[in-house]
Amino acid sequence: MSEISDIESLRSEHESEIEWNLRRMFIEAHRERFELPRLLCLSSCFVNVEMYNCKYPDQVMHQLAVLTDDFKDELGNHRKTVRERILKKFEEKPKKKKPREVDNDSSSDNDIIVSSIGNADKANNNYTNNASNSASGNNSCRKKKSVRRKERPIELVLANLRPYLQVLKAQLNSVKYPEIIRILFSRYKETVPTFDFEVEDDSCTCYLSYKEQRISEGTSCTKIQAKQIACENLMNRILESSESDYNNAIDETGKSEANIDYPSNSGIEQVLDISRIVIIINPTLCEDPEKYPKAILHDTLTFNHINYKWEYREGELRGVRTVLYVEGKLMANCLRSSKALAKTEASRICLNYFYRFCWTVVVKNNMCEEGRIVDRETLLKEVNGQTTLKSSFGERMLTNMGWNPGSGLGKNGQGILDPVTASGGVINRQGLGLSNERGIKLLFRERLSYLLTLYVEEERDDSLKFSTSFTKAERAFIHTKAGHLGLKSTSYGRGKGRYLTICHRRTPSQLLNYVRNLDGSTDKYELLPPRDVNSK
Repeated sequence: MSEISDIESLRSEHESEIEWNLRRMFIEAHRERFELPRLLCLSSCFVNVEMYNCKYPDQVMHQLAVLTDDFKDELGNHRKTVRERILKKFEEKPKKKKPREVDNDSSSDNDIIVSSIGNADKANNNYTNNASNSASGNNSCRKKKSVRRKERPIELVLANLRPYLQVLKAQLNSVKYPEIIRILFSRYKETVPTFDFEVEDDSCTCYLSYKEQRISEGTSCTKIQAKQIACENLMNRILESSESDYNNAIDETGKSEANIDYPSNSGIEQVLDISRIVIIINPTLCEDPEKYPKAILHDTLTFNHINYKWEYREGELRGVRTVLYVEGKLMANCLRSSKALAKTEASRICLNYFYRFCWTVVVKNNMCEEGRIVDRETLLKEVNGQTTLKSSFGERMLTNMGWNPGSGLGKNGQGILDPVTASGGVINRQGLGLSNERGIKLLFRERLSYLLTLYVEEERDDSLKFSTSFTKAERAFIHTKAGHLGLKSTSYGRGKGRYLTICHRRTPSQLLNYVRNLDGSTDKYELLPPRDVNSK
């Protein structure tokens, strides 16, 4: 026996009004039978069973069933109120706001703006008359296009309803099966199945049809029982729909639910020039491309300069819906238990579509393509052994004065043949001979500019590999200079073993033609023709 002076003090901080009413009903009915800790524990178990359909050991469930007999009438009224509230909630359909169609030739905005309640009818009539007259006189007025939705297989419809049915069964556990079926289909914007009966001498058969397609049946001695059995069989069929059927239905149709309107997939070939897309697979992904569809799709769309956008719709009962748009067109729509799984599956669907029409370039190794190796000593030695730089201002000035390469300076060529070179070394990046740009020698910058300019003019297919002898500041300058000339520079390695390569920045079509001209395979690239990966 528990002594409770103030029963309101037993209410927890985050307990809702409905939960507290149930628990207070239980406490008031049994406050004289149990100690306070035991009473509070049983009351919490009672609320969990009644509100959330929780399960406890058989002894606890039996004890709760016996204890609820003491306030059966109050509990029945509470259940009836909750059931009516839930039915009303699920029967309400969200209202869609239709955009008002305004004609381009309307006289003025003042005709359709209602300034007061008394002038509402007048303004509406004026707007209706203006719109009808303009529509009859102008054939170019805006018309709402009617989009006919493609019929979906019944397996996909039932698979879509499975997660919602699981929630409805938990919330409407005391509602009859036909009512649950009606709420399920109407609430989620599906056509409600119709009931047909065949009565014989001693039995009655009920048939459920969805859009003139029979989906369930039940037989009993009365119509009510036959209808109940048919609805129960349909519910079991919905709950038994497998995950693989659901995923296959999504892959085949490209859509998963009728209550969500998405852009049509028609016309993708017109918006996206599939022939210009080249699928690129980088070395870290080429061993098993099927495991990394997100990374491959990102690299491909980025390499081809194609805009794409991800949209996530959370809050659905089954998980997270991910929609992929490429150049504004829907390419994939997936519903999975998490955002990562949905994004991976959507990437795989889009990538499989590209595989059917596009060439694939597999980058086997970024560092194995043959090219010219350039080290720091060779670069500076060539400068010291060279009389003048081809692109220097001094060479142009001397040439205009009549000097020829290989001859000495002066009127009669009696001057020196070799240019004056800097003697001595540089210690700790200080002293004469240094530029103010991060300690880079002027001679180094001129020689590098000449080398990269010559590489661009010759349009060589091989790459330039700058060895590990260059300092960090010199490598940074090489990156900057290569970017100014439109070349692609990439660094590899770490610490003292870090080096960089420079190559031409090829467009997708240039890369495709380059590998094609080399019989589809080089030390770095391998070309794969379009193929259907789903047929494997």
